[in-house]
Formats: sequence, C-alpha cells, structure tokens
Amino acid sequence: MDFPTQCLKFFTIFVLIFISSSPSPTNASSKLVDTVCKETKNYNTRCQQVLGSDPRTKSVEDPHVLAKITLQFSIADAEKSLDFIKKTVKENNTQAIRQCEGLYEAVVASFKSALGELEEDPLTSNYDILTAADDADACENELTKGGGQVPSISARNNGVKFYSHEAMEYLTQS
Repeated sequence: MDFPTQCLKFFTIFVLIFISSSPSPTNASSKLVDTVCKETKNYNTRCQQVLGSDPRTKSVEDPHVLAKITLQFSIADAEKSLDFIKKTVKENNTQAIRQCEGLYEAVVASFKSALGELEEDPLTSNYDILTAADDADACENELTKGGGQVPSISARNNGVKFYSHEAMEYLTQS
C-alpha cells in the first residue's frame, strides 16, 4: 500500500472512532445534569433518561432551573398517576386504593406547592417535596396493609420518590 492510501485509511478510522465516541447532540446533557445524576443511585438510568429527554436540560446551568423542570415533570407524572388511580378505584374499589387516591391528590398539591415556593422559599419547597414522597410511602403502606400489592401503583409510588429525590438534589446544589 502506498503512503497516501495508508494516510487516508488512518484518517478515516480516526474520524469514525471520534464520531462514535462523541455524545450525540440529541442525547447530550448539561454538566449540571451529569453532576447531579452522578450523585444519585439512578445515574445513567432513570435520571439521565428522564432529564436527558427534555431539550430544556441540554444547556441548563442553574440548579433552580433544573429543579423547576424536575418539578414540572413531577406534577405531570403525579397527575397521570392520580388519573390512573381514579380509574383503578372504579375497577377495584378497595379501602387501600381509595386511600391512595386521596394521598395522590396530596402528592399533586405538594409538588405544585413546591414549584410555587421554589424561588421565594426553597426551604418550604424542600418540605413540600419531602411531603410528596411521604404521601407516596403512605400509599405503599396502605396497599401493603390492605393485603395485596398493586404493582402499577407501586411503580407510580417509586416514580414520586424518584422525582422527589432528584428535585432535592438540585436544590442542594444551589
């Protein structure tokens, strides 16, 4: 092989390696997201998947902005969970699931309150976030006491705890 062909081959291999090791612009997340996700037990899994899916997080540098985005996700997820639980009550009207319905109304209210307090009173916002997680735990306890698990509701309880933990992480970064 002559020298120009070898150089071209080397250059092509180098470019392919470089391109394959570079993060995709659609999947790249901000340094803040990476830093905070690394401090959670969900790094490279749910933390990166959830936040990396939102274009607003690609360049975010302010922990309060990231907390706001996370709380917006939290509210949307909790509202979907509440709707699901309301449908479940119609199909399976047990005391435990009715309790979860009331607790999820409180979860939604707590996340909304946390978002409202975020700028003016981060300490109260933290408290509201913790309250949402406590309500999800209470729902899980009601399901356990009621004599049976409902995996679809348990998964939603874990989601509330995930969002609560993530939002708390961002607030402590500021």
